[in-house]
Formats: sequence, structure tokens, C-alpha cells
Amino acid sequence: MKIKDLFVNYKKIASLSLALGLAFAHAPSTVKAETIVINQEIVQEEVTDTEYDFESSLQSFGAYSQKDETWGNRSYRSTTISSGGCGPLSITNGLSLAFNINSAERASSILGDAINSGSNYRNINNALLNGDSRYPAINSIRNSIDGTVLNGGESASSISNCVRNHFDNNTYIFGVMNFDNQGIENVIRMVRHIYTINPDTNIIFYNMTGGMLQYQRPFGSVSNSGHYVTLVINVREFVENNCVYLLDSLPKNLFGETNHRANYPFVEKPRYGRLREFNEFFTVTRVSEDIIKITCNEELCKDNMMLLGLDGGCGVIICPNNLTKIEELNSEKENTRTR
Repeated sequence: MKIKDLFVNYKKIASLSLALGLAFAHAPSTVKAETIVINQEIVQEEVTDTEYDFESSLQSFGAYSQKDETWGNRSYRSTTISSGGCGPLSITNGLSLAFNINSAERASSILGDAINSGSNYRNINNALLNGDSRYPAINSIRNSIDGTVLNGGESASSISNCVRNHFDNNTYIFGVMNFDNQGIENVIRMVRHIYTINPDTNIIFYNMTGGMLQYQRPFGSVSNSGHYVTLVINVREFVENNCVYLLDSLPKNLFGETNHRANYPFVEKPRYGRLREFNEFFTVTRVSEDIIKITCNEELCKDNMMLLGLDGGCGVIICPNNLTKIEELNSEKENTRTR
């Protein structure tokens, strides 16, 4: 792992060529002709390209819940993880998704580090960048990164500048920012630029404030206790399908559901203030028990993203999409052995 803290443009010519090529060819072709020479005969064969299905991989990954029996009864502040652990679980889910942590044991160790950090996204970001002996699970993640790690800084504009000047196919950028009006504008700039280089990149916002019903926040708590969630932008899905994903360690009912203790605020009071606007612009569907898909009926922009009601300071991880189904890995290994 190489760690860089640079703010000048050293982008390679090869990356620029790739960016230009992708910019003029956003949509992957489904069928192409491939010429094969067999015993001096030319044969035209159709080869079908298979497009990566991010949502299926996300569904297989799932997310970690506060109610998981592995840690649900663990003490946290004046309560338990099950009752009030949305903060450290939002960190755990963000890091687990970024680095494909599909083991409850490893997730439990990350959760322990998140608790020890005081559920502080700045402490977590610093540990990812610089290492910290107080957080052994995060140190383990940091030491296993195969790629270049960049310090994105402590604002949306500095992260956006880092993306514009240094982002490449195998780059990890860690930083912190405020998810506010100006922050969202910079996020959209990041997304548009990254799309021309590696559209299968993920941008993960952890320890993010979901708010509450009183403040007309669609994904907050119905009570006045507040709530923390994890927002995921898959760059391709954002640009091509106008959608983002929310990892929620304490999910609530969508329209038509009754299996959770409470409704999401946009379901509880669908005609209430900005929640009415949210329902006019967005459709929400469930990917898995703890992951929901939020799709806009028009191109995502600053104004409609503000309706998500997510705000405040948060940690940011920009990384390659590391989600890989275990069965696919096993299949690849088996195919390699039999070749």
C-alpha cells in the first residue's frame, strides 16, 4: 500500500486516455463480433458481454444489524448496541462494505474499534490514513489495502480536488466532510469525474446523521432520538439509474410493510412538509433487510438530493467496488485448477 498526501496533478497519460474513451462510450455494448482464426479459416463468433450487477452483489453482502445476537447485548454508553448502537454500526457497515468484510467475527472487531473511537468519524478517518494502535481491526484493514491511498482532506471541496487531480482505477481516498448544500455540489462533481475513469467505484459516507421525523427527515427516527446511517453511491448506478443506497442498522417499514417496529418518516407522514416533496421525487425499494434503494424520477442533483434529509459531518471512503460473491470467487478458483 502506498499512501500519498498530494494536492498537485500527477495524473498519468494512460488514465487520461481511458477517461476520454469512457466518456465517449458510457453504455456498454451487449454483443460484439470477434474474429477467430482456426486452421486458416476465419470464423465470426458472437461474444456476449456480461454487465456487472452491483445490486445483486449488494444484496448478497447485506449489512450488519444492531439486533445481531453477536453484539446486540453489548454495552454501549448508557444502553446497548441493540437499542442505541446506530452510530458505531454505521461506521462498521461503511468499512465492511468498502473492504468486503463478510465475516461477523471481523465485523465485530471493527464494531469494537468504532465503539472505542467514541463513534467519531474523524478518529476512524485518521486511523485509516495513519494507523492507530488503539484500533487493531482498522489497522488490519489498512495494512491489507492493495492500491494507492490518498488523503482527501477535511472538506468536500478538498476531497473533490483530490479526485479531480489524482483519482485513478485503483485509488482509495479517505476524508471527512459536511454533507450540506455545498458538500452535495462537490459530491456530484466527484461522481461525474469518476464516471469517466472507473464507473464501478463506490463512494461511502459513514456515521451520517439521518435526523428525525420532527425535522422532516425521510430516513431518521420517528422519535426525537435521532439516527445514524450509511449512504452508498455506486457511481454507475448514480449516473445511469439516478439511484443511491442506504445501509440502515435499524430498518423501518417501507410503504406496504408491517414487519418492523416503526415506519420510516416518509411512510409515517407522507404528506408532511418536505416528506411530501421527497415522495413526489423518490421511490424506495428494499434490496435486503438492512439495505434500501432510493431512486429519483429525474436526474440526481443538489436540490433533490437535499430532500434525502441526510446532513452533518461524516467520514468518506472512495474506493474500488470490492464486493465479490464468495461463490464467484470459488468458481474462478475451480476453473483455474481445471484449465
